[in-house]
Amino acid sequence: MANELHFPLFHGYVDRWLVSGVTETPVITKPTALHGAENEKLNTAPKDKPGEEQFKAERRAKATAWPAQLDTRPGGLVGGADNVTPFTVYWPFDDIGVTYAWDCETPACLSAWAYTELDAAEAGSVPFDLITCGGAALWLNGEKLTEVTPYHHNEPVPTPLTLPLQKGRNKLLVFFDNYAERDATIILRLRWKGEGTAPEQVIPVGEADAARLAEAEHLMRSLAFHRNH
Repeated sequence: MANELHFPLFHGYVDRWLVSGVTETPVITKPTALHGAENEKLNTAPKDKPGEEQFKAERRAKATAWPAQLDTRPGGLVGGADNVTPFTVYWPFDDIGVTYAWDCETPACLSAWAYTELDAAEAGSVPFDLITCGGAALWLNGEKLTEVTPYHHNEPVPTPLTLPLQKGRNKLLVFFDNYAERDATIILRLRWKGEGTAPEQVIPVGEADAARLAEAEHLMRSLAFHRNH
């Protein structure tokens, strides 16, 4: 049996993943002049920035491809031929998904990969919400099911989708990204909306001792200050 950790869904959310970490890719956009109070509004309001519309149009015109390299183990590489990063185990604690906060001095595309497995008691088409504030592409058992590109800056947007889960183990791979100019957040959430028995999350942990990892997380959760002051 593979060395792995098993978790129930967290309040209906798939929050256990292997993650690649964030890749920051420069975005080159056409120069834009700001006039009058427009620059002040950019500093105070969450509106589209000058290069954002150009980025979104170019991003939506290009579908995300299956990664050239994919090794779904801690330390395994994921990505293209010239841009690969290693998977690590993501420890969400009480977060309902994967969240990265970032700050960029120049326009950039922030992107990451995430992998998990769902163990379903029965086969069937199960409703989920795929939630992201940027874009995301999702593969189930090697088949691309959807790609969404809402790009609502730092506001998570849910997109309903149906996952045709097979009985037993199902493999999920997700690519997610966001446009960043100054501050940005990239978020991945997957919320189960089915009925009956929810699938179980399974995370491969490679050569690590799964029992010791579970014990370490338990100890981290039990930490608290002796006094408030």
